[in-house]
Amino acid sequence: MRLGVSHRRREQLTPEQIAYLRQMGVEAVEVRIPSARSSLEELLDVRRHVEAAGLAVHEIMLSDGYNFTHAAVGRPEGEAEITRFVRFLEDLGRAGIDKTTYAWHT
Repeated sequence: MRLGVSHRRREQLTPEQIAYLRQMGVEAVEVRIPSARSSLEELLDVRRHVEAAGLAVHEIMLSDGYNFTHAAVGRPEGEAEITRFVRFLEDLGRAGIDKTTYAWHT
């Protein structure tokens, strides 16, 4: 069994927080980042930071984009949401992170 923790923002992963998580037996974290900070460089920074602390990245998800209402209901604005999410997925792959979450609801 693996113990993980979710709903962590990059700035919450302080040395003290990481020490606490490791003491509790946490092996992996889910990190949430805003779309505005989801570039390949940011994803790589999160991965390096977490792995340097001896933890694994279970997934990185967008804190403000885990569902896209406009895309889900077929509105024209949905195209931009889809484009941003595709770029995010491609950058996740480039960063070696193979999991994220998308909630398909409106």
